[in-house]
Amino acid sequence: PDVAVKFPRYDGSNDQSIVEDRFERAYRTLESFGDGVHPTSLVHFVDGRRRDPMYLVTEFVDGTDLSSATTTPGTRLLERYGLPIVRAVSFLHENGYLYLDLKPENVLVRTTHDQPVLIDFNTAESATETETLFHEDAYKAPEQLPDGRHDGPSGPWTDVYGLGKLLVYLTTGQTVKTAETPADGIDVRRHDQTVPASLADIIAAATSAAPAARPQTATRLATALYGELGRDGSVATLTDGRNGV
Repeated sequence: PDVAVKFPRYDGSNDQSIVEDRFERAYRTLESFGDGVHPTSLVHFVDGRRRDPMYLVTEFVDGTDLSSATTTPGTRLLERYGLPIVRAVSFLHENGYLYLDLKPENVLVRTTHDQPVLIDFNTAESATETETLFHEDAYKAPEQLPDGRHDGPSGPWTDVYGLGKLLVYLTTGQTVKTAETPADGIDVRRHDQTVPASLADIIAAATSAAPAARPQTATRLATALYGELGRDGSVATLTDGRNGV
């Protein structure tokens, strides 16, 4: 099968040590799942090296990013692309990882099967909480930003915010900046009256400014979504004795 080979990118925008630290995070995260059972919506690890020369080999995903694949927003796209990504992040949370950088550019849609795949794990952390801050984009939660908009650590609830923003994008085609997001979350019914009220309420809760108002993990978000959509959201717990996943 075809593979993709990735090397650290020293383009001058970040210090070399930061680039290498983030690259190693991606390696550690993906390598820990390499031989185990994991969702097909997570890019598959093949090989790599954590020291000079650093490189990471993953499956080659033949596809386009989510923004290019999203031509007709609506609940159908939420089910087709959103639910698998929620389940992928749920898998990460259940195994003690935070993703922290959810956005359409980090989701590819396979050309052959029209299935989404989460890529780019440079910001992933093996932690339940973190104080890591980021530059603002529309998918970053308030607690990830350095402007003091919301105090407190990032955690699984932070990924829930990013997932909520992805669901808004898939449902409405709209990208709403964090600073312009209502404190009580985004009501997608303002853009699409056909979205069921109870589904819209789940998305609004996920995009609330206060972390405590959101579902606390992607697993809880998945349970709510699957229940609302009448889908089977049950997950079997599988353990690979080689790596504990």
